[in-house]
Amino acid sequence: MLTRMQQNISSLTGRVLRSARAPTQKLAGKAFSAYAPSDLKVEHSAAKQEFFVCMGDDCAVIQYQRTNNTLDLYHTEVPSVFRGQGVAALLAKEAFNYVLQNNLKMKLSCDYLQKYYKDNLTPELEKTLA
Repeated sequence: MLTRMQQNISSLTGRVLRSARAPTQKLAGKAFSAYAPSDLKVEHSAAKQEFFVCMGDDCAVIQYQRTNNTLDLYHTEVPSVFRGQGVAALLAKEAFNYVLQNNLKMKLSCDYLQKYYKDNLTPELEKTLA
C-alpha cells in the first residue's frame, strides 16, 4: 500500500515532492542524508510510469513513457539534499533491470541515463536500446 505522499508524487506534474526534508547532517559544508543507498528500496508504478524511491517526505524519480514494448526514459530527478550519494544510479539500475527482465526496449532521452548506460554497458543491456 502506498503512503499518501507516494500517491501524490505524479500529481505534481512530474515534480519531486519537497515539502519536508529527511534528517541530514553537515560535514565539511556538504549535507549528507541519514539514508544510505543500500537502505533504500526502489518502487515502480506502471500506472504512473515511474520508478521512485522515497526518503522521508522527499522522493527521487525516473519517469518514462511506454509505447508498446519500449520505455522512453525521459527524466531523472533527485532532491538536492540527496544528490551525489548514488540515489540516481540506484534508480537507473532498477529501471534498466526492469527493461531486461521484461524483454523490453528502451529509449534514453535523459542525459543522466545516457551517461549511466555508457558507464555500465553490458552485452545484454546493449540489446535493449530502441
